[in-house]
Amino acid sequence: MTLGKEEVFRTEARSMLEELRLALDKGYRQVELESDNALLVELMLAGNSTASHIVELCAIHKILHRN
Repeated sequence: MTLGKEEVFRTEARSMLEELRLALDKGYRQVELESDNALLVELMLAGNSTASHIVELCAIHKILHRN
């Protein structure tokens, strides 16, 4: 089975999203995430993921920027 780059990216983004949700559900409000996916990290830091067609990026952005 061969996975495309977008599938790998989506899988890593989904994993990050699930970990963020788990931390929030447990009551944590400050978390530190690590990833070896430079593009995913860059998109999260740049904050331009709201225009992304990847649903997981939009959801992560909403979690990171909620008040």
